[in-house]
Amino acid sequence: MPRSLLRFSNRSALLKGFVPALLLLAGCAASGIPMNVESPYLPPSSLQKGQILHLATGRLVDRTELLEHLSHFPIVYVGETHDSVDDHAVELAILKGLLERSHGGLALGLEMLQRSYQPEVDGYLQGKITEDRFVEIWQKNWDDSFPYYREILSFARENALPVRALNVGEDLRQAVRGKALDKPGQKSDGLPEMDLEDPYHKALIQSILDAHVMGSHHGEAFYRVQVLWDEAMAETAAEYLKSPEGQGRRLLILAGGNHVRYGIGIPRRLFRRVPLPYAIVLPFPVEIPDDKRDRLMDVEMPDLPMRPADFYWAVGYESLDEPK
Repeated sequence: MPRSLLRFSNRSALLKGFVPALLLLAGCAASGIPMNVESPYLPPSSLQKGQILHLATGRLVDRTELLEHLSHFPIVYVGETHDSVDDHAVELAILKGLLERSHGGLALGLEMLQRSYQPEVDGYLQGKITEDRFVEIWQKNWDDSFPYYREILSFARENALPVRALNVGEDLRQAVRGKALDKPGQKSDGLPEMDLEDPYHKALIQSILDAHVMGSHHGEAFYRVQVLWDEAMAETAAEYLKSPEGQGRRLLILAGGNHVRYGIGIPRRLFRRVPLPYAIVLPFPVEIPDDKRDRLMDVEMPDLPMRPADFYWAVGYESLDEPK
């Protein structure tokens, strides 16, 4: 996915905020006393930087409450904007908080690394590969973005946390980009089991594609690649959770927001393989500097019958001055 902010305009009541209700009770109406009942549910549009909103209840929680809640879930997702310093600060805070509360162990799963590089990732974590060498490996996977993830990976290395490379390489991406699958839903030619029939996922990806500079004429190929990424990451995570090394560990997965939003990217596909409870946290940008607004995409979101996340964590948006 392009490293840009998404500005969503969703028509659902949840994202626009709740309209205060006017209850007219027979007795009150007769006495001429109106009852104005204001909704206790805070709309996301009212959030200030640093606030955390529980979407199911419309209630603000503090960081400790959030971390205590997340500590009860075997799988936690954080959906990031890749070039947001603020989003990565949220991820690091959650990583540290979950480690403190994960008596059975914690592991970190990353969209940004291809699973064929797992030996190199392990070598870096074990101190067998220098950071300079690992930066070269990172560039092959995720361009020049290592500075955004340095603190997260350093923390994982210092605390001996397993880090799982979840994504696939360019060979498989090209395989599904170039042609339709002969047998959708079945594993073949090294591909994971692919579900291409989720109408909600299709609607979400199409909305993003419609706002993208490449336009919608690449829609089918683009969608196949998106499904491949989600299915492959779900498959890799599931295999780890079922392995002896992953048994009993909590897994924190960091991925682009649209791989976890509404639970219809990685979460739904991982749940299909390993039906464990999960929670989703989305950093929610509320302060965007004027000089960064050219990175926004205006996305008309479809009306989907689910919440986009369990929690919004209101953030700013600052990026490093790296070449694009």
